Amino acid sequence: MGQTLSNIRQILESQETITQETVSYIQQLLESQETTQEIVNKEVNTEVLVTPHFKLTRVPRETVKKIGPYTSKQKILLVGEGDFSFSASLAIAFGCASNMIATSLNPQEFLEKHYSMFPQNKMALEVRGGTVLHGVDATNMIGSVRFDRIIFNFPHAGCFGRTHHDIRINRGLIKGFLRCAKKMLKRQGEIHITHKSNGFFRQWNMPKLGMDEGLHLIQEIEFIRSTYGGYHTKFGFGGDKDFDCNPSKTYMFGIHPA
Repeated sequence: MGQTLSNIRQILESQETITQETVSYIQQLLESQETTQEIVNKEVNTEVLVTPHFKLTRVPRETVKKIGPYTSKQKILLVGEGDFSFSASLAIAFGCASNMIATSLNPQEFLEKHYSMFPQNKMALEVRGGTVLHGVDATNMIGSVRFDRIIFNFPHAGCFGRTHHDIRINRGLIKGFLRCAKKMLKRQGEIHITHKSNGFFRQWNMPKLGMDEGLHLIQEIEFIRSTYGGYHTKFGFGGDKDFDCNPSKTYMFGIHPA
């Protein structure tokens, strides 16, 4: 507003001929500047603001919504989704999922057969503008899009034994994912892996896996499932029963500063 009225003054100074009626009208605009600005700055509930000389359309600022460490401004890629309840939880919290791509290794037919809530979760994402993809291998992703957050919750290669061989296979899955994900990350982006933090799961040594792939551990935080309304932890091989994810941590990795 101030810039516009300043321009009017410049026009007045530059014009050699101008009618008295126009001069009077512009002078009224200049005198109303303070009153107009005060009205614009007030909190109002109406969509239109009316001042003595202007009709101003109120354009609300975009509200950034947050759930856990995630915000609606971030471009988010989710891999290894089970019944897509985690990504649906984010979409519902944000009210918009146009910045989200949610993926699973399993085909849609498998998910429809094994997870009763999958169709509903998929719809929750898509009606809010989210993208749902199937058959995506988290260790073999290629794309030119760069993300603010890449999320892999409870990655598991399907080896439930506690032998060194089983642990090595599961660690290999994590390393393959990290190696691939860091190529799709924005400079200030983060890779988040949520993982159980008790028993033999600690032997996976998540911080070292990140370091081995040239990443640094920004922080690790306790994962609280109840933060994400409607989220259900599912086994990747099917079955609609939830597994106990407590206690767990979210490990946040970033690219080393140059």
